Amino acid sequence: MLNNIDYGTRGIRLDDIHISNSCNLTVTVEKSFFDSKNTDQFFIKIYKTDHTGTSSRENLGYLYFYLNPITKTSSYIGTYVKPEYRSLGLASMLSAYWIKLCLDEGYDFLETTKAQRKPYLLFILKKVFFEIDDPEKYNLSKHTIHICKSNEGQRFLLFKKDEYAMNFQKSNIYQNDDYRIMLLGDLDCGIVLNKDGKGNEISSDDIVKLLEKSKHKLQLLDRVLLSNIYTLKDNNAAYGLVTQRLNEKEEIIERKIR
Repeated sequence: MLNNIDYGTRGIRLDDIHISNSCNLTVTVEKSFFDSKNTDQFFIKIYKTDHTGTSSRENLGYLYFYLNPITKTSSYIGTYVKPEYRSLGLASMLSAYWIKLCLDEGYDFLETTKAQRKPYLLFILKKVFFEIDDPEKYNLSKHTIHICKSNEGQRFLLFKKDEYAMNFQKSNIYQNDDYRIMLLGDLDCGIVLNKDGKGNEISSDDIVKLLEKSKHKLQLLDRVLLSNIYTLKDNNAAYGLVTQRLNEKEEIIERKIR
């Protein structure tokens, strides 16, 4: 399939998702040429259409990636979902299409690029068996980000030091996406803060212990490290999981999009 895609918006339709009598989603895979890197980029896009499948489609979001047909590898670049369609599971669904498409086409080594700097996207990939080569880095690195969830269901980022959290708040990643940050001092669990409001750095293992004492506020979902390459560690398990997810997509999406 991937060898037959023309450049431009005339891609190949991967799937149709029926939502209601007035709304459908169409999933396509498309290709463009990336001049600065002298290579092809591939896009999996989700369009919102009416029941007739009209060509005046609204793009809800996309995932883009590289392919190396010689080594049969694929590199994940990133995902974008329009702000009004976030928290609907679209980023997870796009990742599932990418993994299934690549494995179906014989691309059996999947990885992220080192430039990937979006914590929630790495969190999504970790749930489908992506991991860094040395997980001990989560304990050793000062840049480990802890993805947590409050009892109300809101997700937060927690850093080893409040200073790192404040630096992240100044980044374009934080400005352009829907992230919320909790400072160590807000856990109310005995961490001593300096007068300037910056907490002393603590280990990742200590944060896990502190969260155990703060279950009334937060629970830990996972840990991620930005600017590290994540690779797919179990192709068979990932394929089974994403196939199940895509088989259930209509039920999941229908509850959220009308």
